Amino acid sequence: MDFVDLHAYPGLDLTLDQLAENYGIDEIPPTKPVIFGELGAFRFAHPTAAVAIDGIAGWQVRSCALGVDGWLTWTWDLTFDPSIWTA
Repeated sequence: MDFVDLHAYPGLDLTLDQLAENYGIDEIPPTKPVIFGELGAFRFAHPTAAVAIDGIAGWQVRSCALGVDGWLTWTWDLTFDPSIWTA
C-alpha cells in the first residue's frame, strides 16, 4: 500500500476523531501518506450550502493535526444525486 484513501463525510455517524481512531491515523505521524479521497456533505446532515462548507472546511483544517496530506472534493458536478452538495 502506497497511501491511505479515506472517504470522509462530516455530520454522519462518526466524528473526525472517531474516524481517525477507527482507521488508525490517530497515531502521529501516520506511517503512510493519508488523503481524504472523498470529502463531501450530504444535504440531510447540512441543510444549506453554507453549513456544508463549514462542516467540510472544519474537518479539512482539523485533519491537518492528524497528519492528513491531501483532500479531494466529492463531487464537482454530480447531477443525478440530489442528496449531496456539489462543488
